[in-house]
Amino acid sequence: MPSTSLRRLWSPDWVPILLAQAFGVSCGLIGVKLLSAWVPPDVLGRYGLCLLLAPAGALLTHHGLARHVARHWPLEGNPAAYRTAALAAARRATLLLVGLLAVGFAGLSAVLELPFAAGLPWLCLAGVTGAYGALLHAVLQTQRAYWTDCAASCANSLARTGGPLLAVLAAGATVPVLLAGFALPQALVLLVAWIVTLGWPVRKPLPVEPAAGDATSAEDLGHYGRAFWLVGACTLAGGGLHRLGAAFCLDAIELGFFTLAGNLAFVLPNVLSAALSQFLYPRLFARARLDAEAPAGRWLRPVEACAAAFALAALAGTLALHFLAPRLVGVLIHPDYAGALPYLIANGGYATALALGYFYQLPAVASGRPGEAGRAMLGLVALLAAGGGLAALHSPAAYVLWLTLCPLAALLWLATSARLTTRP
Repeated sequence: MPSTSLRRLWSPDWVPILLAQAFGVSCGLIGVKLLSAWVPPDVLGRYGLCLLLAPAGALLTHHGLARHVARHWPLEGNPAAYRTAALAAARRATLLLVGLLAVGFAGLSAVLELPFAAGLPWLCLAGVTGAYGALLHAVLQTQRAYWTDCAASCANSLARTGGPLLAVLAAGATVPVLLAGFALPQALVLLVAWIVTLGWPVRKPLPVEPAAGDATSAEDLGHYGRAFWLVGACTLAGGGLHRLGAAFCLDAIELGFFTLAGNLAFVLPNVLSAALSQFLYPRLFARARLDAEAPAGRWLRPVEACAAAFALAALAGTLALHFLAPRLVGVLIHPDYAGALPYLIANGGYATALALGYFYQLPAVASGRPGEAGRAMLGLVALLAAGGGLAALHSPAAYVLWLTLCPLAALLWLATSARLTTRP
């Protein structure tokens, strides 16, 4: 039986987790090389801004539901009833998601002069796929089905990298074509993965009984989902702030360079945070179920240890990438995108700051108080927005400097907020 210990650093679970992340990195690097060769910087910049809306389902409308699934899916006494209630809640949230994407893309289309009708269906498909993908991974990870999760993650990485490239070869480098290539292959992968997963019998991964008060009703799922709206809204906004600031202070060509630098510099922080969270989340939630009344401070120490290890590794990796990058021009980065190199450290710093917020949500989530996580994330996003906005108004150089230093500001805020929140 898998251990619930938060101190046990090694587990066989690391093998599929790291394999999935390594495959994702490989696909991402191939994507950077080919996109930089086949897609002009101005098109890549606008495409990158459109993709800021794609995570709206996973991070906003379906965020709380995915957290509920992670805590309750394998533990309910009536699995069929829980599945029915959860999927019904997901369908209701999907209607809201489509409306939000339509409004957001209408605004982007007006500003970027994009064809609304040609791009909206593909953006909606990408958003819905991301939302149901978050639910799928919550189910697989909470049941410790790491090898199945690895297979789904690898297939998804291949689809999200190869799809846009094949679409460009077939129909040319335009934003709607790139969106179609991004969305359609991932949707097909997700459909197959869900069919396989729903065919499994629900099993208890740990010898833990459901905590008193666990519920499967539509009202409970709806309440839990609404509790995470603030967290999700802050996470979604934070994921796009750096590109919006760049769009304000850089021209179209430089924005394309900045976007490609982000595609490359975000790889290592995203991989590290995903691997650590996949290992930590199920164990943390399992321990929390054993002691449902424990204060959030109980879970702060292991989370902070993971956050510190992540930050050090992510920043060291970003610095190494910065020094290695000139040798990658012509090998990984097309010479036309050599102007992306000065933006690597800034994007890596911002990615690290944002991921720290994900870790510091966990003590409040584990103790069943998502509102506290929302307040911490709201403060983080306000800090990133205020600092980035002032720097962008000053100059592009000041904006790049702010992004480089923002991990320190984020860590100071999150650590202080966590201690104030978890104080007895």
